[in-house]
Amino acid sequence: MRVTGDSNDVALDQSTYILFAYGGSISSTNPVNIGYHSIRRGFFSPDMITLPGADVCPDDINECEAGTDDCEQLCLNQEGSYECSCYDGYELDENGRNCTVPCHLEYSLDGGDYTADIWVRGDVISFEISALTSGWVGIGFSLTRSMPNSDVVIGGISGEDFVTDAYASSRSQPPSDSQQDVFNYEVSVEDGRTVVRFDRMRVTGDSNDVALDQSTYILFAYGGSISSTNPVNIGIHSRRGFFSP
Repeated sequence: MRVTGDSNDVALDQSTYILFAYGGSISSTNPVNIGYHSIRRGFFSPDMITLPGADVCPDDINECEAGTDDCEQLCLNQEGSYECSCYDGYELDENGRNCTVPCHLEYSLDGGDYTADIWVRGDVISFEISALTSGWVGIGFSLTRSMPNSDVVIGGISGEDFVTDAYASSRSQPPSDSQQDVFNYEVSVEDGRTVVRFDRMRVTGDSNDVALDQSTYILFAYGGSISSTNPVNIGIHSRRGFFSP
């Protein structure tokens, strides 16, 4: 405290000399038992120093804990102020408070073994997903944060490249949709990674597709085998997960 009320303490509401010293030994059995300063000692200033008053430097108020901030998502307390930030996948607006989804989202998952770039161009959404695998690469959209009842797109190369729009009704290989809603797709192998690019509409009108005009969980999976005679016949993924919790 600035004023402790202890007669052995100097009240810091007045001008005072401030001393410094260091370098003395410390007892290994009683750290309060210290030796004489062996290196240096002195004063902060040849003049007495007056600390600013409480009215000039009031106690910091943590606006984030008090709930008095106006951050839409995340709040970081600063000395005398606070700063807003956003969850992964969002950008902070110029107003410094609100968060929006940018037109280009970048994700790096599984230590960089799986990456995804998503571009929003009006009602058309473009995807580029890649994984460190010679097997298939997939991305999924779910309203329940689970594989069952998720909308998935899977691509890979086995003799010929393929990209398929599928619907997973259970934890098994998802069959292809009768209505294929991906277009402008291509698959390539680049630096040991399988890269899948495709476009789809934000809202396809297909009951097996998750409309992307709403919040959704995004799944990733990759690494399963691909049949050499029927590329749509794929093996179970070697890795899987979610873009975010």
